[in-house]
Amino acid sequence: MALLEVQNIHGGYGDNTILNGVNIEVMENEMVAIIGPNGAGKSTVMRAVMGMLNIHSGKIVYAGEDITNLPTSEIVKQDISYVPQVANIFTDMSIYDNLLMGGFLNSESANKKALQRVFDFFPDLAQKSKTLAGNLSGGQRQMLAIGRALMLTPKLILLDEPTAGLSPKYMKQIFTILDTIKKQKIAVLLVEQHAKQALGYADRGYILTLGKNRHEGDSDYLLNDPEILKVFLGG
Repeated sequence: MALLEVQNIHGGYGDNTILNGVNIEVMENEMVAIIGPNGAGKSTVMRAVMGMLNIHSGKIVYAGEDITNLPTSEIVKQDISYVPQVANIFTDMSIYDNLLMGGFLNSESANKKALQRVFDFFPDLAQKSKTLAGNLSGGQRQMLAIGRALMLTPKLILLDEPTAGLSPKYMKQIFTILDTIKKQKIAVLLVEQHAKQALGYADRGYILTLGKNRHEGDSDYLLNDPEILKVFLGG
């Protein structure tokens, strides 16, 4: 059984329909990438899962339970974490306090364990835990945002453009971290503009256009199909 099933969803913001029958599955311990041109509905899928827009038809099922149109406040209690592309940290708070905010549903003892786990993933954050988040580089901010999402010990983490605007060095570091997260039995669903790099780490991928599925399959297939390579992956 899939951990997450997005089943033929149609939806958007108010009367503006953006998703026109999207289907996506994420299995346990799997990394799945959503790619496609700007305006394809990639980020909208993330927001749909998190209850941040109106789903007019279709279903979203998580761990066998229908979570379609549940309030976001309820979805975050379902072992799902979400890292938006922007505004994903509190710049006027320290690294330490940002992480505690990420564990707002935890008990004190659970937060201690979660903090240690995050610092094991991100040793640089441990060394700078009292530093204001606003003073971090772009790559460090993204690490903090991912760290915050890990504080609730999710079974599934959603990431919207986690490498946007990063240098090649930090991009590779983020993808390596996501691969490590997957190996810790946390499923990963990410939206990425750096399609080749994302598929190089992901198990499977979905290509969306105009709010619909265009292609899907194992990463190796998507990376080696001549049409997909030419049209969506830059040749």
